[in-house]
Amino acid sequence: MEYGFIITAAGRRILAGLLAGQTLTLSRIMVGKGNISSVEEMARLTDLVQPVAEATSTVPAVSAEGDSVSFIVEYRSDLNGGLKEGFWLSEFGVFSQNPGRPEEDVLIYYATLGDFPQYVCTYNVLACILRALGDSRTPLYFLMVSSVLNIGLDFLFIVNFGLGVMGAALATVLSQAVSGVCCFLYIAKKYPVLRLSKKDFRWDFKLAAKHMGIGLPMAFQFSITAIGVIVLQGAINLFGESKIAAYAAASKVEQLVSQPAGTFGVTMANFSGQNLGAGRVDRVRKGVRQASVLTLCFAVFGMIILLTCGEALTRLFIKEDAGMVDEIIQASMHYLRICAAFFPFLFMIFIYRNAMQGIGHSFMPLMGGVVELVVRCVAALTLPGLLGYTGVCLAGPFAWLSAAVLLCISYFAVIRQVEKQYGRKQEEEISGTAIL
Repeated sequence: MEYGFIITAAGRRILAGLLAGQTLTLSRIMVGKGNISSVEEMARLTDLVQPVAEATSTVPAVSAEGDSVSFIVEYRSDLNGGLKEGFWLSEFGVFSQNPGRPEEDVLIYYATLGDFPQYVCTYNVLACILRALGDSRTPLYFLMVSSVLNIGLDFLFIVNFGLGVMGAALATVLSQAVSGVCCFLYIAKKYPVLRLSKKDFRWDFKLAAKHMGIGLPMAFQFSITAIGVIVLQGAINLFGESKIAAYAAASKVEQLVSQPAGTFGVTMANFSGQNLGAGRVDRVRKGVRQASVLTLCFAVFGMIILLTCGEALTRLFIKEDAGMVDEIIQASMHYLRICAAFFPFLFMIFIYRNAMQGIGHSFMPLMGGVVELVVRCVAALTLPGLLGYTGVCLAGPFAWLSAAVLLCISYFAVIRQVEKQYGRKQEEEISGTAIL
């Protein structure tokens, strides 16, 4: 099956009960990577085919006419979405309480993207290959083309063809497919060394083990970070609708303003790997030092943006006609002010973590993720009882601070170890040359 959206059989019974005055209470939202073959099977589902993680959502809002309910579903692995790193998001489901048995969850709505996520993953993989080769402009150009195409297809499918949500999904997938194909054709023409042949598909256990040794800790790192976010979401839910809405809106502003940090991180991973391959460990240290200065400048700029424009940005994510707007804005700004004070630590995490991953040392970045998880969970479970909503706001920043300190210390220990290792190799090469 390619894609589909359906209200399950159990969901229809529950929704029918609304006409009799029953209350619909959403209990959880799950995302997964499973697939299903037919609409008939979808209607009989009681759970996702292959659930992966629980997602969060904003408080459901009923339209003025009372004929529709809207809310935003979000799944995030820290600042790197599961769609890019952890898994191919191909399904999600909305669960509600069973009116007759409140302790039971019932799947009322199920959606699948089928095989479409592979096109999204294709672009991300090929774009990373190009960046690793030092070409960061070409992926940007293809992404710009994809974005313009996405907008055009949105108008075509939604406005002209009247496909609604399905049209928006098709527009996104098709535009991503175009960008992926363009990247593939460009690589095949520009870099002959990357053209695949029959011998490239032979299994190499040593190479596979090396990839797994680097990739698995990175994947696990994103997973444990997502767990911390879910625990924190549970603590936020205790403070009522206004605080939930405020935290959701403020988190989006924080992610928006902190995007340069992730960009610097990707840059450092590529830069470190390239220079390690060239035997220029000195350039790795120099690059980290210069990137740290630039990143701290962007962190200060981000702090200024949060403090001066935070309220205006927050209003982009809330409805002005919604109740408790002033309370939501006030709570959002409280969170953003706390985040602003800790922005330098958040930005530096990306530099040290990605630099170590770029030179093949993924264990300490994993430990940084573990520390971040532990601190976030402990803070989420203890600080709200002591400081109220302020405790929730401090959980994430405290996790940033703890991870930044560990990663900073680890980086200097790792880079000294790598310098000694490559220093010995160079001495051996010089000695061998002298003997010859």
